Amino acid sequence: MANRTCRACLNAAYRGLTLDQQATVHARFAKLFRERGELREPGFWTVRFAGRRVRMPLRPFSMWLDWDNAVSLSGHDIEVKKTYLSLLGSRRRPELFLDIGANYGTHSLLFLVHGVDTIAF
Repeated sequence: MANRTCRACLNAAYRGLTLDQQATVHARFAKLFRERGELREPGFWTVRFAGRRVRMPLRPFSMWLDWDNAVSLSGHDIEVKKTYLSLLGSRRRPELFLDIGANYGTHSLLFLVHGVDTIAF
């Protein structure tokens, strides 16, 4: 994670993982930067969800939160994420997603990148 080249390689490997494997990465590494300092070079972490690309920022001053959000996007609450995949891939896709208790809005983001109107509380 220290430099862009290594981060790009790790990110490519991560995108090749199944949701279950991404959940393992989340469980082991989501809090990695809570106590270990900051990122030196800003950049992005790219996640693919139901065929759409989501680029999450990684900023030196907020790496503790940015990293957690980036790996939470597809690696946290995977039973819920699998339901979202099913809904987004169905013939009766939702037209509106209500995110009650949105917190950081990562669930809303997954629907927004697919063109689903979203209301987040």
